Amino acid sequence: MCDYKKNEFGQQSAYAEADIIMVDGSWYVKWMSQELVNATKEYRQKLEALNAGIDRRALSKEARAALKGKRKALETNYVAQLESREEYRLKPHGLPDADGYQRFTYPKPGYMAFDPATGERVPPSKLPKLPSSVSIPIDVGVSTENSTGEQPPAALKWWQKFPHATPLHQRWYGMRSMVESFNKVLKGARYENLGDPGKRSGRGFAFQYLVSTLMAVSANIRKIAKFFEKDAKRQFGGPLPRTRRRKTATGTALERREASPPPDPPQ
Repeated sequence: MCDYKKNEFGQQSAYAEADIIMVDGSWYVKWMSQELVNATKEYRQKLEALNAGIDRRALSKEARAALKGKRKALETNYVAQLESREEYRLKPHGLPDADGYQRFTYPKPGYMAFDPATGERVPPSKLPKLPSSVSIPIDVGVSTENSTGEQPPAALKWWQKFPHATPLHQRWYGMRSMVESFNKVLKGARYENLGDPGKRSGRGFAFQYLVSTLMAVSANIRKIAKFFEKDAKRQFGGPLPRTRRRKTATGTALERREASPPPDPPQ
């Protein structure tokens, strides 16, 4: 799961042999209208323009309510556009095979088709007959990103399992913060410091794998111990007193005693 920069929304790639395009990380048939293709990009631009130069503290109650209403109207229209996209989206099935091919099924016929070049309506009789499914290689597609450097395959770079900004995507996207939070813990200089190559200076993949695993185990143990400590504070209102280990023959704990200093060495 990932998010994109504001200039990365819209059509990101295309697979001409299958008559499909990649929009906001998902594959769609290419006959989707440009309004839906650029829905996220235009929504963010309109929202940014609406909020530009506005100081909410200086607004009256009526002005804040009007601003909130305009934002809600933009959001409602955007959600409706995302729902309309579903008629054009290809659905993934299973997992990629050993060669990196992922199977997708085409949407059912009946959607409103538009010519990608002219934007005019295309009658169903003029649409090519598509198969029920297509296997898409992971390195397919030509990126539409303006960059002169070497780029990874477009499908590999942009594709994600759930349609961007949908409720399903948002539920899974929340888990990403948990992963990034744990990565921050691992790379922190106070404990494991995985981000410092000097802490794992051994050579070879096996050494790096073993050290990284031990660092992850160490961080997990520390987080578990921290959980029990916080749980004890919630239940008992403070840290638990440490029980003395030594007991009498009947099982009664001996009272605490201050540690006595060691005796002087013999003269």
